Amino acid sequence: MTEKRRSVYDLVKERFRIGERVTYLHRVIYVGEHSFSENPTMKQFFEGIIMEVNSQDPDEILTGFLLYYHKLFVHIVEGSEATILRHLRRVYALIDGGEARLGTMRVLIVCHNINERFFKQWTGCMARPPSLEGTDPTCDAQTWQNVRACVTKMYKLSAFLNQQSMVNVNTAIDHLSQTVPTYLPEIDLLTFLLGSKVLLDLRKYMNIYFIIVTRKSYQESIWPIQAELVPFQFLNPEEYTFLCDVEDVLARPTASIETEPQS
Repeated sequence: MTEKRRSVYDLVKERFRIGERVTYLHRVIYVGEHSFSENPTMKQFFEGIIMEVNSQDPDEILTGFLLYYHKLFVHIVEGSEATILRHLRRVYALIDGGEARLGTMRVLIVCHNINERFFKQWTGCMARPPSLEGTDPTCDAQTWQNVRACVTKMYKLSAFLNQQSMVNVNTAIDHLSQTVPTYLPEIDLLTFLLGSKVLLDLRKYMNIYFIIVTRKSYQESIWPIQAELVPFQFLNPEEYTFLCDVEDVLARPTASIETEPQS
């Protein structure tokens, strides 16, 4: 009797089954500035977006943690690629509509295919940040050291909250400034990261999902050079109905191709 051959697809499905998942999980951590006070508060604003995304029968729900100060915040979002993208699109839809008091936002780190979530649900809190000691956040040479410092603090904070029981977690969240002040990113640290030109703007990160870049290696073997790797404009308007969110895809800027100068 011949042994049944297993494909890579079979292995992926088995791992999803063991992990009780539908698709791959990802984690995005981004920092930003805001001017929320009350009605809504910062937490209420993001909580509404998270609840809206999770109510749309997602493949993997959004979970995470929002840590915010008077004018700055750090947000951890966990979910599938689709749900994270819906979250970002909703945020910027509200910004463009004048309904969100958010300023500059930059991506600290993106983790693909994470082993497990830090959080089983989404929550957030306002805290009092500690003062920054022992480092100079104004030095451009320290950009990645500062990114590492901020992400490390958020990871330690996430691990601390993950260790709390369901009964004690709300109490722990309300007293972060007193119990684990060293796990909170400092104001000067976040201000530096927001002003860094090295870190990717959150809107640009969102738009990456809509742009397929043609590698220069492809251009060397193709003539004439194509404007886009994938043609989006080949269907009639009435034929777009079966494509998911195609109107947003078509509205996105296409990737410009830099041709190498002829010698």
